[in-house]
Amino acid sequence: MSGSTQPPATGPSSLSLAPEPRWFAAHELRTPLQAIKGGVELLLEARGAGLRPELLDAVTLIATAAGDLERQLDLMAELAALAGGLRPEPRAVALHDLLARPDVAQAIVPPPGLDHLPPTVRVLVAPEPFGRALTLLAGARQGPPGPLSCALHITGSADIHLELDFIACGSGVGSVALRLSRELLGLSAVALDQPAKPGLVLAMRRC
Repeated sequence: MSGSTQPPATGPSSLSLAPEPRWFAAHELRTPLQAIKGGVELLLEARGAGLRPELLDAVTLIATAAGDLERQLDLMAELAALAGGLRPEPRAVALHDLLARPDVAQAIVPPPGLDHLPPTVRVLVAPEPFGRALTLLAGARQGPPGPLSCALHITGSADIHLELDFIACGSGVGSVALRLSRELLGLSAVALDQPAKPGLVLAMRRC
């Protein structure tokens, strides 16, 4: 043995030789964004009282948009880091147990229809990414703080298909959060953006 050691890998995953592209993009975009955000905040603090109303409104809008974009970039980096080039394998999990987990329970309101389902109902899901993604989505949505509301729908026969519909209050979850969460959720079907009803639908196949 040579005794030499390899330098630690950088980026979102120790299994990756380079940062995941989305993580790297979020990291690089954060630098100019911080300059914009800091500039408008300084302008508001130092000279806000002297700005004409229309200019003050414009600067305030820029500051708000910069803050929203910063939160989206943080989410993008975290989700990309969690992905890390790995694709978790879905496995059969009891639906009651999944929704009762502390990390999931803090992110969502349990669906009322859950009490009418037998405890033997199982779904195909990657539990760890599922709970983490829901927590991130609950924190990333635009609107009042609090958990995502959740409704349970049974399509066709109860033995065939379940849908958990997670709906965010206010403006809903940003498109970046929805798009990046699909691969992390590890479900047997894709997560769909619902324009008419902000949030996402998680289609779960019964086992």
